[in-house]
Formats: sequence, structure tokens, C-alpha cells
Amino acid sequence: MFRNDIDDYIDLVAFDAGSAGAAVPASFSQFFQYQNIAHARIEGFEAETMYDAGLWYVGVAGHLIRGKNVATNIGLATITPRKITTTGGVRLLDRRLILAAQWSSFGANNDMPAGYLPSTGYELVNLYLTWHATKDITFTASIDNLLNQYYRPYAIPGSSTDGTTQNDVLWSSPGPGRVYKAGLKIHFGGA
Repeated sequence: MFRNDIDDYIDLVAFDAGSAGAAVPASFSQFFQYQNIAHARIEGFEAETMYDAGLWYVGVAGHLIRGKNVATNIGLATITPRKITTTGGVRLLDRRLILAAQWSSFGANNDMPAGYLPSTGYELVNLYLTWHATKDITFTASIDNLLNQYYRPYAIPGSSTDGTTQNDVLWSSPGPGRVYKAGLKIHFGGA
């Protein structure tokens, strides 16, 4: 468990550009910037466990977090309130080939200033492969977001005062869809 009192926490805040940058409710502004929150409090619980049997491994990690602006008692937009990640893998071919899978579950952040578009709750599945072809050559590959899930990892200020969210789609900052990655590492020279 932890409780952190933070001075000058940086968060996305709506402001009125016509009034020399005075802060206003997000539902009345179309201007946003990262600003320091004078006093913020982030508290929660984190835990992790891992078991490695040599030829296979499995682990679970997670957190429950709450973040508030101490002066207003309103939630912080950049907090992920719940995250649980399960990882498992096997080592084959004399442990030269490693196959792993990871599932992560994220909770939506609904405790935020008025007018913000909340983050979404979402699930991600990732796959990983590492092959040590020789002691000097390693090949890696991965697929992130295997199921091509649409998600918004962070809350964002709304951009409309007329009740529509058309502009919000432009600024909703969705997370990446399915991503393929590969790498090759070759070591030249001595030890």
C-alpha cells in the first residue's frame, strides 16, 4: 500500500485563452495544456508474484490506484485506476526458444473533472518470441494488441459545449491497434 502527496503534479487541464490562461471548467474551453496541480494525492495498492520453474514461468501483477487534486477533491485525468497483468511462457530447445503470452486488463478512469471524455476499460493480449539461434545471434518478434482492441488509455478534456462529441474523436488519443515487431541482434567481436 502507498500514499503519495505530490507537489506540482502535471495533468491535462482546460484553460481560457481569452482570460490570460485562467483555468475554467473543461466543458467551456477548447484550449488545453499540461499544467502543474499544486497538490495531488495518489494512493493505492500494488502487488506482484512470479513463479519460474525453469522450463516454464507464470506471473501476475496488478494495482488499484486513486488520484485526486487535493484542493478540489476531483480525480486526476492521467491515473489508471485498475491494472492486472498475467504473463506466462515456456522455454524450448534447450531454453534457446522462449514463447510467452501476456494478458492485461485495465479499468476505466471515471473520476475526473467535468467535461472530460473518460478513458475506457480494456483488455490487451500480447505474444512474444525470443530465439537465441547462436550465442551471438538473437531473433525477437512480438504482436501487441493481438485482438486489435480499440481503447483510450487516458481521459481527455471534452472539446464541445453543445453536447456533441464530434471533435472529441479527433482528440481521443486511442491506443495503438495490432502492432507487429521483430528484431535481430548480432554480436560481432570478442566476449
